[in-house]
Amino acid sequence: MQTQLHKDVVKNITTASQLEGELQISQAQHGVAVLDIYNAEWGHCKALSETFRRLSTDAGDMVHLRFFSVECNAVLKSLRTPDDAKATPRPKGMEFSHDTLGEYWSKILEQRQKHSKPYFAFYKEGKMRTHLEGIDTPKICRIVHDLCKQQNAAAEYIVNADVLRFWESNFSPSESEVGTNEFVHAARALLGAEAADMTGDDMAHLTAAVRGGGGGEVVSASSLQSFVGPNRKLKAALLAVVAERRAAAGATASSPPPPSPPPPPAPAAATEEKEEELDAAPRAPSPKLEDVAPEEQTENAPEADG
Repeated sequence: MQTQLHKDVVKNITTASQLEGELQISQAQHGVAVLDIYNAEWGHCKALSETFRRLSTDAGDMVHLRFFSVECNAVLKSLRTPDDAKATPRPKGMEFSHDTLGEYWSKILEQRQKHSKPYFAFYKEGKMRTHLEGIDTPKICRIVHDLCKQQNAAAEYIVNADVLRFWESNFSPSESEVGTNEFVHAARALLGAEAADMTGDDMAHLTAAVRGGGGGEVVSASSLQSFVGPNRKLKAALLAVVAERRAAAGATASSPPPPSPPPPPAPAAATEEKEEELDAAPRAPSPKLEDVAPEEQTENAPEADG
């Protein structure tokens, strides 16, 4: 009976791709995952089957709570298999926690290979929160209950009802910061068709405006609240930034081009060469006196003193 209950509630994991995928699904669902890490030589912890079933029932649909039994040797062996070593495809706009990746949890599995004691790793939203060696049922229950509590950290910073709805619909309420790519993905969904022609530069400018300028890899609940203010709608605030950017770009495009600079002066060497050419050119001889007509000679002759 215990084996059947365990099979119903706990999913057995034997490959690296399975484990990485399940942890990332848990993160995407803002859920809680409990890993029962064991060696095949001693087996998983069947004594907790009923406890896991009860915890799962208590959580109901309020929290995405999952239990996994992870066999160390099989999962580590699969890391050397090319197909299992491949990274799990990521949904567009989703950034997964480092704790969900093989390079993180493989070190834990390697440390547990020689141990017979049960070892439990507790994850919430893709991050390992704590661990426990040995069977301590009351403590396991307390940890799971605490992790399943809905803590709305975002509400501590966001007072605008529209912004809070946006945050709770797209991100975990227990987090006060989200990755830039996650925010961009959610902002595009909010803007809908109006974001269809927005470029990556447009979205980067938009995100920088939300953050209050500067770079960075996260958008905080407090900066989003400051950007929108107490009463504005988030969509209107985002579209205002886009309109302002495009108006500035249009003004730049329509302004007359600056006057062309005057041509640079000719180099000195070229001027000297021009003068040499003029000196070398043949010149007409000066007219001789005998070649001048008599009337011209008379006009040009000096008057005699009277």
